[in-house]
Amino acid sequence: MKVLNIINGLGQGGVEKVLIETIRHTHDKIDHSILIKIPDNIYEEELKNIGVDVYLAPKAKNIYKHIKFMENFFKNNAHKFDVMHYYGGSLNYYLPIALARYYKLPIVIHSHNSKTSKYITSKTHKFFKALNNSYNDTFNLACSKEAGSWMFGSNNYELLYNGIDIDKFSNVDLKNSEYMVIGHIGTFLPVKNQIYLIDLLEKLLKTSNKYRVLMVGEGPTRDKVKKYVQEKALEDYVTFVDFQKEVQSLYGLFNIFIMPSFYEGLPLVLIEAQAVGIPILASNNIDKDARINDNFDFFELEDMDECLEKIPYLLEKGCIKTELYGSPFDINVMANRIIEIYYEASEQLGD
Repeated sequence: MKVLNIINGLGQGGVEKVLIETIRHTHDKIDHSILIKIPDNIYEEELKNIGVDVYLAPKAKNIYKHIKFMENFFKNNAHKFDVMHYYGGSLNYYLPIALARYYKLPIVIHSHNSKTSKYITSKTHKFFKALNNSYNDTFNLACSKEAGSWMFGSNNYELLYNGIDIDKFSNVDLKNSEYMVIGHIGTFLPVKNQIYLIDLLEKLLKTSNKYRVLMVGEGPTRDKVKKYVQEKALEDYVTFVDFQKEVQSLYGLFNIFIMPSFYEGLPLVLIEAQAVGIPILASNNIDKDARINDNFDFFELEDMDECLEKIPYLLEKGCIKTELYGSPFDINVMANRIIEIYYEASEQLGD
């Protein structure tokens, strides 16, 4: 079984990590290749070592070159694959789906987001959503109910939760510290809303000087957040750590994980944090299916007082773990289902 995976790039995001973990746990049975259009590839050496070919298309901004490359790629290579697996947050990048359909390559579409922040991209997504549904010839997957509804509609998709390698996170040592550390792991993007954590910290410090914020990740808005920290004179209370491929030990430094995103699919970091067992506060914009442990709660972004009230309550609850082995959040369960889906898609859609 040969699978062509389509994804924007291979950077530090959660969707990329889902793809990489899937490949790690299926490459002995599936011959994977990847096509990207952003030249980020932090997994280059690992993928090369396990025999995964990575193809780089010209950036979509150079629309003529990009379309020409994609047309030639599918014309010359579509027959070499059994299935195309499209990882995306919307259907705005519809070109590979249209080309795969033209060359009769079975298509798996995998939704990893629940909305877009821009009016125009929201409208174009709705157009391609209606167009794609009119064909009724793709195998549709979603990491959460909200991601499924956004990408496909009501009942025309299979729910497949993001899985993690539980062994990496279930035995993380929790560090004792004199401080109360609010942790956050994620790419610095407007949608992640990390500035909220700085405003939250400012209020918390009025109640106790033991609060600290530790943010892990890189991205376009990191400098903006750093500047905001400086403007608030909070440099001694906020620590920035660069992105790391293996983050499990960092969870042990957190007393609580807070995610103030404007929207998400089903964030992998929340599953990882729950495997470790630390308390979590997430904005109400995040799919409620993300909640597994009893020390996980939601809050309204517009009501910071609610967040402030829930932090001491969750800190008091402390670490709680739920058995995740064999659950839908176990990467082995997810990987086995992915393999089954590839064969089902190849047989059903390839007829």
